[in-house]
Amino acid sequence: MKTIKLFVAIFALFIFSSVNAQSIFSRANAQSDYKKFSFSVGTGAGFVGLSRVNDGAYTGANGFNIYGMPYDFKLNSIPLMFRASARWNKIEPFIELDMVNFESNTTKFNMNVKADINFVNFDFGCKYRPIAPVFGIDPYVLALMYLPIYNYADVINTNTNDPNGVVLENTNVGFKPLLGFYVGGDYMFTKNLGAYLQVGYGFEVVQLGAVIKL
Repeated sequence: MKTIKLFVAIFALFIFSSVNAQSIFSRANAQSDYKKFSFSVGTGAGFVGLSRVNDGAYTGANGFNIYGMPYDFKLNSIPLMFRASARWNKIEPFIELDMVNFESNTTKFNMNVKADINFVNFDFGCKYRPIAPVFGIDPYVLALMYLPIYNYADVINTNTNDPNGVVLENTNVGFKPLLGFYVGGDYMFTKNLGAYLQVGYGFEVVQLGAVIKL
């Protein structure tokens, strides 16, 4: 939750600092003449998607491995999202590629489990922009289908005190379609360069990043 609040605060500060360059209302008029194609790169926070794959086997009440040790997955890389879209009036279909990695390292008694999950999500969806820009922000609602391919691997040391102890390795590749819904908006600093922020429920709770419109 603290990470989400920090992302939102940074985004708000970024917008506020740019307002001095031009008036808010002139930006709103400029955005009404929208660009047809856009490309964006961003990051996210609040990865609820981790609990939505493999029936929640990696988090929550079911998040225990075969030895009864709970997983403690944490981000092991900077999440990256790449999106390309084409807009016709209020409708904006898009395709997206997301990549993120998690790791867990837990010890119980003399047993240690190191686990790693790598996600590559191929997504497609559509934005709908119901109203004209407000105070320079071009709002939208968004629905998408995630097509995550994930690779799970772990290394289990059954006795950390015994250098000759049994070490087990497991791997698993999975695929689980997921639906996502968001509300958000774009704010353009120039005619071609801006930023976006969206909040909702999908693979992550918050996404934000930079957008280029052509």
